[in-house]
Amino acid sequence: MKLRDKRKQEKKAVQEIIRKIFTDSEDEYGPDRICGIMRRSGHKASYRKISRYMAEMNLQSIHNKHKTRSLTDSRNARDDDKYRNLVRGNEYDQPKQVICSDITYLKSGEGWLYLCVIKDIVTGEILGESTSSRMKTDLVIQAFLNALTRHNLSPGIIYHSDRGSQYTAKRFRELLQKHGIIQSFSRIGIPGDNS
Repeated sequence: MKLRDKRKQEKKAVQEIIRKIFTDSEDEYGPDRICGIMRRSGHKASYRKISRYMAEMNLQSIHNKHKTRSLTDSRNARDDDKYRNLVRGNEYDQPKQVICSDITYLKSGEGWLYLCVIKDIVTGEILGESTSSRMKTDLVIQAFLNALTRHNLSPGIIYHSDRGSQYTAKRFRELLQKHGIIQSFSRIGIPGDNS
């Protein structure tokens, strides 16, 4: 058997193994995971080769197919003195000392839906929420007003969030100031800060 034919045969055998692992994973595993499985099974496998073979066979993990661009913009909130993290390193044991908020993207049959939730960090209780088909400042304003209406949010409470444009918008910051709520922000690029 010629060397070229032997290499083709070896490649075909490796591709069959890749396809089986990929199919068994229900299209979830990417090249790194498949490479690890093959190595544990005693096969020689490099990430570059597995990645190349998967591309040739049009096998793409479902986790890589849903890349969406970020809809939040924190470019204007870079000043750490202006956008301070007031909760990092502190412990809280009483309800309604610190509340936190975040926006979740929900995919529906009619497109994206955005859910803003406000939660007490001590009890985990959801204090307010709002949904919208657009991720604008009104989404976080409405969630805050819902929390304010249903719960006694006293002046001095810390409101912690990321630095997304909805939370740093002038209208929202002025609304919190009007009610005596102190704003706290996660550091940029450090999602662990976010409650």
